[in-house]
Amino acid sequence: MIRFLPLALALAIGASGSACSVDNEHQSSGLPPGVERVLPKDAIPAIFEPEFVSADKASLPPDAEVIGVVIKGEAKAYSINLLDGHEIVNDESAGVKFAVTW
Repeated sequence: MIRFLPLALALAIGASGSACSVDNEHQSSGLPPGVERVLPKDAIPAIFEPEFVSADKASLPPDAEVIGVVIKGEAKAYSINLLDGHEIVNDESAGVKFAVTW
């Protein structure tokens, strides 16, 4: 049985309702002050055009964990094992663009 993990979407907004800002020194890297980059930029490639197979043809073990997304009745599953190596999938379903992250 494939176990689905909940998908949560979040938007961080400052207390005043405005977007948070960073100082100029860290603005170009996108990292908060005091945080060092561990991997070089773009070291973990995102997936931009995912390919899908039907559930009966997927080569996943019965206890595989996936992130499931259902939009307007169209269901998709994203393997946690695959996301371990990519961390983000940019996709579209029923005309809605979204990102799945791990």
